[in-house]
Formats: sequence, C-alpha cells, structure tokens
Amino acid sequence: MRLSPSLRKTLKLIQGDISGIRASIAALIAPRPDIQELARSISDSNEAEQLQRDHVNDRLLSLRTKEQARKTSERYARRYQPKNYKVQVWLAIGTWLAFAAAAIYAGFAWRTMKEIQRQTRAVECASVAATESVHVAAAGLQQNQRQFDDTLKQMQAQTAEQGEAASAALQSANTAKEALHVSERAYLVRGKVETDLEHKVLTVNIENVGHIPTGDIHVVGHLAVVEQVPFAPEGLVRILEASRIESDMPSFPPGAPQPIKLTSKSWDPDLYKMGIQGLAIVLTLTYNDGFPDEPDRTLKICTKSAYHPQIHMTDFIACNAKTTLEKLAKWEADPKVQHQPQPPRSD
Repeated sequence: MRLSPSLRKTLKLIQGDISGIRASIAALIAPRPDIQELARSISDSNEAEQLQRDHVNDRLLSLRTKEQARKTSERYARRYQPKNYKVQVWLAIGTWLAFAAAAIYAGFAWRTMKEIQRQTRAVECASVAATESVHVAAAGLQQNQRQFDDTLKQMQAQTAEQGEAASAALQSANTAKEALHVSERAYLVRGKVETDLEHKVLTVNIENVGHIPTGDIHVVGHLAVVEQVPFAPEGLVRILEASRIESDMPSFPPGAPQPIKLTSKSWDPDLYKMGIQGLAIVLTLTYNDGFPDEPDRTLKICTKSAYHPQIHMTDFIACNAKTTLEKLAKWEADPKVQHQPQPPRSD
C-alpha cells in the first residue's frame, strides 16, 4: 500500500524519535563516566593499598620478630580497613542508584515508544481511510464527468436545433416585418398644384397614400418667377425673383392632402396670363415613413408652369430638380448675372 507524502514524512519523524529514545536508553544503560571515574579511583586506591601492603609485607619480612609483624599488621588493619569498607559501600549504593535511574528512564522510553506505535497505527488507519475516500471520490468524479459530458452533448445538440429554429424564426420575422413595412408605411406623393392669381399664392398639395401617418416633416421649398419667351426651349430664360422657405411640419395622415403654400412679390398675374412670366417650383420633403426604426426618406418635387390662355388653365410639368437648383444657386450668388441655360432634362 502506498502512503501519501505527508504520512511518509510523519513516519520518518516517528522513526527518528524512536532512534533517539533508543540512544537515550543505551546511554542510560551504559556505565556513566562519573561511576567509571569512581571505579577507577577505587581501583587506584586498591592498587595503592596493594603497594602499601607489599611494602608492609616487605617490612614485616624484615622484622626480626613475629610480634613486631603482628603488631604492625594490626595497626595497618585498624588504620585502612574502615576506610576501604566505606568506599565499597558508597560504590555499591551509587551502582544501584544508577541502575534504578536507568530502569526508570527505560520505563519512560518504553511507554513513549508504545504511544508512538499506537499513534503510528492510528495514522496508518487514517491514511488507509483517506486513500479509500479519495478513490471513492475519484470514481464519483469520473461518473459525474461522464454524466456532464453526456448532458453537455445533449445541450449542444438542442442548442444547435434551437439556433436553427431561432434563425428561421428570425428570418420569417424579418420577412414579415419587411412585408408589413412595405405594405403599411407612409408614402408621400405630389398632388394637385393650384394657383391663386388674385392673392399671388401657389399651393402644392402633398398626399400620403400609405396606411399610417408619417413622422415629422422637414420642408425646403424654392419658388422662382422667370421671364420666358414663347416657343423657346423649356421657356426658362431669365430669373426675375427666387424665394426660399424652410419649415418643419407635423405628421401627415393618410388620405387628406396637405397644402404647402409659396408666394412671390414679383409674380405679376397679368404677365403670367400673357405667358411672359412663368413659375418654377422645387420642393424637398424629408420625413419618416411611420416606422421609427427606419431611416428618413426624401421626396423631391420639381415642376414648372405652362399657362394656356385659351382655356385659362395652368398645367405643371416635371423638371429636373438638380439642374433647376443649380440655376437658383447661381442666381442667389449674383442675381445680376444671368446664365443662358440648356434645356433641363425631365425626371
């Protein structure tokens, strides 16, 4: 069974502590230096005593009489025997105390070793349980991963299908929106143009032929009074006066014509009836077609008068807005300079 690195490290530390305890026990059991020193001193004392005995024996041998030898021996015994006895007694006591201390330390060490062994077994059991828990968790994680992968694949498939359905629905919605916009939006067109010769007012009617009202409308209008030569090409020969209006108008509802009125001081009704004067109108209408999200639309109207004195009626025919606006811009820059225009092309 493989242990985790932390458990192996803990076991190494425990083994090191056991080795230290064993060394301590060995040190306690081994002879202590002070006891050895005491033993050596006793041995030296014994050797000295032996030397003294030898010396005494030599002296006894040299004594001439046994009495002298006996007395000398008795004196020696009375002098040195009590001292040697005390030394042996203390040596025995010290030896027994050393063995007792060693036994006590050995008992402590043995109990410590048993406790360490018990804790080591507990750590091993905990390690085995943790390893089993890890294996169970890993198996559960793998099972959850497989379930998650299966769920993810199903979600991806459903998302792809939903994306296709959403794309188709969006395309259908856009098509329906475009169809609704085309069929229902506001359409502005030019209606009837009316002339009030008595009050010198020209009215251009704008009609909304759509199904919903427009948004706000911005109008820029130009009215030019021109001197025209009968039967001349286009009849626009010289500009007598040009006026410009610019205003914002409210929404145009569908059906009802909305008038835009223009006037000029130089417009002479008598000359107009004689065909000497004519009118040219350019209108630019910028409006929203009723759908706020759509860009604004522009309606350009360019028309000029053609009066018929026999029947006292005026027809308004289309003209080229770009060319007419260029002529008006040149006249506004310098009214005294008149340009001989080329016949403008109709739209």
